Amino acid sequence: MASEEDEDESSARYQNALNALSSLITKRSLFVNKNQSHRFHLLFHYLKVLELEEAVSQLKIIHVAGTKGKGSTCTFSESILRGYGLRTGLFTSPHLIDVRERFRLNGIEISQEKFVDYFWCCFHKLKEKSSNEIPMPTYFCFLALLAFKIFSTEQVDVVILEVGLGGRYDATNVIQKPVVCGITSLGYDHMEILGHTLAEIAAEKAGIFKSGVPAFTVPQPDEAMRVLNEKASKLEVKLQVVEPLDSSQRLGLQGEHQFLNASLAVALCSTFLQKIGIEDKNDDTNGLPERFISGLSNAYLMGRAMIVPDSELPEEIVFYLDGAHSPESMEACATWFSQQVKERNKKRSEQILLFNCMSVRDPCLLLPRLRTKCTDQEEDEGESSARYQNALDALSSLITKRSLFVNKNQSHRFHLLFHYLKVLELEEAVSQLKFIHVAGTKGKGSTCTFSESILRGYGLRTGLFTSPHLIDVRERFRLNGIEISQEKFVGYFWCCFHKLKVDVVILEVGLGGRYDATNVIQKPVVCGVTSLGYDHMEILGHTLAEIAAEKAGIFKSGVPAFTVPQPDEAMRVLNEKASKLEVNLQVVKPLDSSQRLGLQGEHQYLNASLAVALCSTFLQKIGIEDKNDDTNGLPERFISGLSNAYLMGRAMIVPDSELPEEIVFYLDGAHSPESMEACATWFSQQVKERNKKRSEQILLFNCMSVRDPCLLLPRLRTKCTDRAHQEETGGKVSFHSYPYLKI
Repeated sequence: MASEEDEDESSARYQNALNALSSLITKRSLFVNKNQSHRFHLLFHYLKVLELEEAVSQLKIIHVAGTKGKGSTCTFSESILRGYGLRTGLFTSPHLIDVRERFRLNGIEISQEKFVDYFWCCFHKLKEKSSNEIPMPTYFCFLALLAFKIFSTEQVDVVILEVGLGGRYDATNVIQKPVVCGITSLGYDHMEILGHTLAEIAAEKAGIFKSGVPAFTVPQPDEAMRVLNEKASKLEVKLQVVEPLDSSQRLGLQGEHQFLNASLAVALCSTFLQKIGIEDKNDDTNGLPERFISGLSNAYLMGRAMIVPDSELPEEIVFYLDGAHSPESMEACATWFSQQVKERNKKRSEQILLFNCMSVRDPCLLLPRLRTKCTDQEEDEGESSARYQNALDALSSLITKRSLFVNKNQSHRFHLLFHYLKVLELEEAVSQLKFIHVAGTKGKGSTCTFSESILRGYGLRTGLFTSPHLIDVRERFRLNGIEISQEKFVGYFWCCFHKLKVDVVILEVGLGGRYDATNVIQKPVVCGVTSLGYDHMEILGHTLAEIAAEKAGIFKSGVPAFTVPQPDEAMRVLNEKASKLEVNLQVVKPLDSSQRLGLQGEHQYLNASLAVALCSTFLQKIGIEDKNDDTNGLPERFISGLSNAYLMGRAMIVPDSELPEEIVFYLDGAHSPESMEACATWFSQQVKERNKKRSEQILLFNCMSVRDPCLLLPRLRTKCTDRAHQEETGGKVSFHSYPYLKI
C-alpha cells in the first residue's frame, strides 16, 4: 500500500514539474535580431543566478549545429565515447514522448526522481530572481540551463550538446570554450528566424565557432560553404570537411544519409580523445578503432528510422517511424522506408501513411516530398524519368523554326495569349500576382536574380522566371531560389506560380517586350529595362531606336519603371514611350564597387543597382519598409541578397573534379557582342588573380544557329588577347571552335 502511494506521489511531483515547465512555453513570433540578442544575453544572468558559471566553464563539450543530422551525429558521438569508459552527458531535442529523452547519462535517459529534483532546484532559484525586466527563461532556454545543472552535478567526462535552433543565439551557445565543434548538413528550415538564403542560415549556424577551437563539417552547397569558411577564417578556426564513411560499416541508425553523420561523429570523437590525451589504434580491416566500430553499430536514437512490429500482430502490422521535419530529411526518410519495405516485404502489402506536423511547420512543404519520393520508389525504375521525358517531348513539339516575323504575325500570336489564359482559367489568377517585369538586351537574367535574392531575404515567397536554360528547362522556374522539381514541373506546367501561391514573381522577358509572351500581364508593380544593344535584329529592328521601342512595350500606364544609362538614341525612345503612358522612368547608376556581389564581373554593379531600385519600389508598394545600413546606404537584407545571388551559367568558376589544381573551367552564357566583351574582361581578371604560374588558356566556343559567330567571337577573342599580352598575365591563349563555325 505504501509503495503504491509513493508511486502516486512521485508521479504527481513529476506532473507538477511538467506543468511548471509548460508555463514557460511562449508562442513563437517573428524574432528580430535585437530580440534574439537580448534573450541570449539573459542566459549569462541565469547562469549566475544558478551559480553555474564556473561549473559550465569546466565541462568538456562537443557542440553540434546544423539543419539535419544533428541528433544522429550527437548520438553516434555519445555511443563512441561511452565505449572508452567516459561518463557521458547527451542533450538533444526535440523529444518524442517524454521530455526526459533530452537528457541522457551514459546513454540512459534521466530518471523521474533526478529530473524532478534538478528541475525544482533550478526553477525556484530562477523564479525567485525573476522580474518584469528579467523574466523567466523560455522553454528551451530553461531546458538548456537544466542540462548544464544535471551534467555538472553528475560530473560527466564529456557533454555532447546539440544546438536547438540556429547557433549564434541558441541557448546552448552560452558555452565559451568547447573542445570541438561540428556542423551537419545545411538546408532550409526555421527561415522566419534564421534567414531565407543558405548563406544567412550558414552564418547563424557558424555562430557556434569559437576562436581557435577546431571544427568539422560535411560537404555543403557552395553558398553555405563559402560563409562557413569565411566565419572560420575570421576566428582562426581550423575547419575541415569530412566525407561519408564506407557503406560497409554497420550503423545502429539506418539510412544512407547516416554514413555522413557517422563520419562527422568519428572526426569529432577522434579530436576530442586526442585533446584529452586518449589514443587508440585503428583496426586493420577498415581504418577505425574497434571501439569506434562498436559505438557506431550500437548507437540508438528513438524516433530515427525505427521499425516497430505490432505487439499483437507482429507479422501482419509493422510501424516505420521517423521524426523527419525538413524537406530534405523527408526525402531521406522516404528513401529509407522504401528500401526497408522492398527488403522486408516478400508479398504485396498495403502501405498506409500517418502524417503529423506541428503548427510551426508547413505540411504543404513537407508532405509532397515524402509522398512523391515514396511513390517514385514504388514505380518501376525509370518510370518517373519517363514521365518527365514525356513532358519534355510534348514541350519540344511546340518548337517552331524561327522566321522573319512581321509585326502583324507577332501581334496575332501575342493576342492569342489572352485566349490561352482564358482556356486555362488563369485570367483572374494572373491579375492577382504581383510582378516585377524586366526587359533589355543584356543583364536581364542577372537583374532578375539579384531582385529575387533580395526579396527572398524579406520572407517573401518568390517565383522567378528566366530564360534561356543551361541544361534543364526547369532552371527557368525557381521557387524561393530553387529550381522546380521534376514532379512539380510535370504536374503544374505553365500554372506553376499561380498554383504555388507566391508573393512576388520576377519575370524576365524572353525576346523584345511588346509582343513577348510575358507581356500578357496587365499591371506589374514595377518594370525595369536593362542595358540595350544589338540582338535579335531580324525581329526587333536594325537600329537602337527600333529595339528600344520594342523593349519599352512592357511599360504600363502609371506603373513606375527604371532603366540604366543607355545610348542617346535608345534613351530618347524610352523617354518618349514613358511620357505617353505617364510612366515615371528613372535612370540608376552603378552600385559602388565595394559592395560584394554573388554574380561576378564589373557589369554586374549596374544590374545590381537596377535590382535595388526595383526591389525598393516593390517593397514600398506592398508596405514593407527597412532602414539603410549606415556604412553603405543599403538595408542589411539588400546587402545579403546581392552577395548571395546565384545564377547558373553566369560567370561560373568550376574546378575539375579530378584535377582541381590543374584544370579550371570558366563558364559564361554571354550571347551578344557587348556581353562577350564583359565576359572576356571578367575571365581575364579571374585568370590574373588566380593563376600564379604560367598556364595555357583554351577557349571552347559554341553558339546556336540563330546567333552569328562572326559577330560574337571576334569581340571575345580580341578582348582576351589584348589582356593576355599584358606583362602581368603572360599566358598563352589558344582558340578552339567547332568546325562548322565560319571564323
